[in-house]
Amino acid sequence: MRQRNDDTVQYGEWIATRKVKGVYYARRIGKVKSKSYSLSTTNTAVAKKELIRIVTAEATFNVSSVTCGVVLDDWYASQVLKGGDTARHKSVIKQLKVYFNDIPATDFYGAEGYNHLERYKTLRLNDGISLTTLNKEVRTLSASLNYAKLGVDPILKTPKAQKLNGEIITFVSYCEDNIRTFVLEDDLCLQLIERCSDLTYHTKPNLQLQNTMRLAILIALTTSARKSSILDLTWDRVNDFSIDFRNVELKGKRKKRPHNAISADLRPYLDKARADAKTNYVIEFEGKNMKCGQFDSFWRILRDALIYDDGSPVYDATKPLSERFCFHSLRHTCLTKLRRSSMHISKVSDFAGHSSTQITERVYLHADPAHQKEEANIASTFLRKKPRYDHNYRNDRNSNAV
Repeated sequence: MRQRNDDTVQYGEWIATRKVKGVYYARRIGKVKSKSYSLSTTNTAVAKKELIRIVTAEATFNVSSVTCGVVLDDWYASQVLKGGDTARHKSVIKQLKVYFNDIPATDFYGAEGYNHLERYKTLRLNDGISLTTLNKEVRTLSASLNYAKLGVDPILKTPKAQKLNGEIITFVSYCEDNIRTFVLEDDLCLQLIERCSDLTYHTKPNLQLQNTMRLAILIALTTSARKSSILDLTWDRVNDFSIDFRNVELKGKRKKRPHNAISADLRPYLDKARADAKTNYVIEFEGKNMKCGQFDSFWRILRDALIYDDGSPVYDATKPLSERFCFHSLRHTCLTKLRRSSMHISKVSDFAGHSSTQITERVYLHADPAHQKEEANIASTFLRKKPRYDHNYRNDRNSNAV
């Protein structure tokens, strides 16, 4: 890496020059009229790293010697450039490298790849991880291998040498169905809200904590918002009639967030919280926005205190993950109620913030009271051409036979 001056850096056959609005643009040396590509940064250090990545992507690899460790590093570099939270990728890749670092990537052209996955599954399950965690790790490996065989760099849209030339095996899914099926009925919803009055902080009742947790639960139950959307919600996105859960400051790929109306029943709670607010965050505690870890510690207290009429706990750790009561169950409760009321699937999808109605249909179609009613009636039409085969009809047949 060589820096010619304050506005130009060079690495290999590529050069980056600061141009419009201080942004660096990269091009090949000696090809002045060739197309240049924006590096989307005004920072010299970042421009140097991006230039190194370009040259690396352009380099010719000996396909037979490419290991999974190299492929994972290359894929992670591409995720960093996309922006967003890459900390979770970093920890997953660190774990994958313990086993896959020196394994040839070409092993995943055939059956040997499946053998690696099965051995890795056995080792990780012996470590005590869940199938869901295992699935995330395996999917990361799959993404990196498929990225390696791309002929075009997805960031710069320029051709690059293929690191892998063969077709990667189809990776399997190891985790059980994670679609949340648990729904709180109205009596449990009211009980959960009432339990907030019992919350204490350092063994002492804390009214601010109680009101904050109650407000978060009410927002989830009435708007179907996810926990992350609620915790980063600010008052400038809450107006007299609606809540905009879309946060333009968040970078990277995120799940779609809705812009939902505020019900008349939720309005008094929001007005009270706004009047008492010490920060710009809707969910706050002790003059700061409530972080996910702190929120979860109080949520577990409420979750474990919720009981059925017979005294049994609502949260049962022995149940499959998809059937356990968690904060996401509040979102599932809200949307299930909408489907039970026969609201059109497109309206439910828009309210939920789903990217397509297919997601809504897959998760909530069963909640529609009319679901499969027409199909069942059509399938049973042949019974209308026969007498009812009930108890009296069977006795009549037997007497006629005698």
